[in-house]
Amino acid sequence: MTPIEIALQEIVIAKPQKLIEIMIDKTLYNASIDPLNKNKTAFDVLKNTPMVQLINNDKAVLLNGLPATVLINNKEYPMLKSQLADYLSSQPASLIKQVEIIALPSAKYGSSGVINLIINTHSKTMPTSC
Repeated sequence: MTPIEIALQEIVIAKPQKLIEIMIDKTLYNASIDPLNKNKTAFDVLKNTPMVQLINNDKAVLLNGLPATVLINNKEYPMLKSQLADYLSSQPASLIKQVEIIALPSAKYGSSGVINLIINTHSKTMPTSC
């Protein structure tokens, strides 16, 4: 029997991503792999994020019952909560790749929690400052 040589171009080993990852300093919600976000808006993703609550007709964002600072790609945009809701309601859920939930952020954000929306890098619909 003669040995046969086969040259492989590439081998990819993929680890399945978890929907929710709990880390020491934050919780990650991998919104892009959640089947419940199909055909929804980016605002729906925020409403379905664990530990996040929306009150006052969805205009105030709470994290564990306290007001939260919302960032987009680690940047705070100077917009009102209602403008944020309008912006996210006008965008598809596929805009948001991941939501970082930081219950105990650095002193820079005061005593409020931080919700960081990680936007897919191919998106060209970033909010403008108001």
